Amino acid sequence: MGNELNSEWYDEVFRHGGSEQIYFLKYDETPWYPIWKRIATRIKELGSTKILDIGCGPGQFADCLLSEIGPVSYVGIDFSSTAISFADELSLPASFIVADATNYDYSQIEYDVVVTTEFLEHIHDDLGVLSKISKGSVILATLPNMDSEGHVRFLSKDVEEAILEIKERYSDLCEIVSIQHFPYELNPENADFLIEMIRR
Repeated sequence: MGNELNSEWYDEVFRHGGSEQIYFLKYDETPWYPIWKRIATRIKELGSTKILDIGCGPGQFADCLLSEIGPVSYVGIDFSSTAISFADELSLPASFIVADATNYDYSQIEYDVVVTTEFLEHIHDDLGVLSKISKGSVILATLPNMDSEGHVRFLSKDVEEAILEIKERYSDLCEIVSIQHFPYELNPENADFLIEMIRR
């Protein structure tokens, strides 16, 4: 189990591209593409046009979303200024903000869907961040089942146990609509879970 790490640590990770230069890859070359594509499809199904992305990283998901479904109002926030500078370099029709998700005033942004991928496992106060989301908002979040530096928690390798862990952690704050399991192609024991929730 890792520790919650500061923005300077993530600046270094993004600056060097991360493990296997993953943050320098086109979105459809990353192992996250299947889950990102599903999120984009779900946003289109919902008819959502105002997207808030918490922990947006260097803009790869934004690039995927806008490529898959076309123009929407998209705002991404991340506390790594390096990640945001990379996102800005993509020249997407999107807004990227350097901000700390744990103390940001989300009422400044209009949104009907909140996306948060590869983020909630990195902070102790994940429930505090979600509690700031407007009631009734759809939240599309991912959580992994593997440990990594910077992960303050991670889910069980057992799928049913992992689903129970998700429900136990988030059901008081959100209505759980669905939970989907996305194994990694090269190492199927490792997986992300895509959670659709509605903020109570």
